[in-house]
Amino acid sequence: MRLYLEFVKNAILANSTYRVNLFIRLLNRIIELFIFASIWKALYSGAAETTSNMGVISLNDMIMYSIISSGISVFISNNLISDISDKIRTGQIALDMIKPINFKAWQLCNVIGTNISGILLELVPVLVIGGLAFGFRVPEWKYLILFFISLAGGIAINFLITYILGILGFWFLEVSHFERLLQDLVKVFSGAWFPIWFFPKVLIGVSGYLPFKYIYFAPVSIYLSKVSIPGALSILVQQLIWIAVLFLIGEVLWRKGTAKLVIQGG
Repeated sequence: MRLYLEFVKNAILANSTYRVNLFIRLLNRIIELFIFASIWKALYSGAAETTSNMGVISLNDMIMYSIISSGISVFISNNLISDISDKIRTGQIALDMIKPINFKAWQLCNVIGTNISGILLELVPVLVIGGLAFGFRVPEWKYLILFFISLAGGIAINFLITYILGILGFWFLEVSHFERLLQDLVKVFSGAWFPIWFFPKVLIGVSGYLPFKYIYFAPVSIYLSKVSIPGALSILVQQLIWIAVLFLIGEVLWRKGTAKLVIQGG
């Protein structure tokens, strides 16, 4: 355990070193927040609320949605796909495999370290600036607890998806197209940009069969109390199911990929 804590510590220090990159990422998040807040104000055209496929949504709900969504983006940002595929392409993965550590746990520690540095240097400024500019409300404690649990589930789902796409490098020399595809799918079906409340019924149905909505839309819906307590618990169960499914897929692909590497003399 101490070894993995050192991995987390090293990731925090590494991410804190590149201050210019951190400042640029923070600036991008703040700009995006103000852009989306302006978009929603324009779309509402002075109205206080509107009706969606899932009920009445107020302008204040959408402003809060944009703030919380910007905060969540801090947690799911990682370079896992390119990092793993680069290790496979260069052969570094062979050296990593003989180390007395679990490769997936090692990568998870790096992501956790990145998230911790992001909390201090990106998340807090975004929430403070967003709160000062647009106001900030906190749900009742039941929803707040369920939100944090759901947020953890969303982070786990995102990690497992990026891990799976990264180890596809065992079969494909280049996986950057998978990374771009994932980014597009997340933007559309996770509700990162536009909540599923406003999706056409067809896309609502499609999103129900995909794990992406549990990364952004589900946690934010819980935070805004747009689901009942039983509904929120149902979301947590569905997240656990997706985590289990993705974990098993990752394990199968890892074993087949490493076996392929060994057979080829990697």
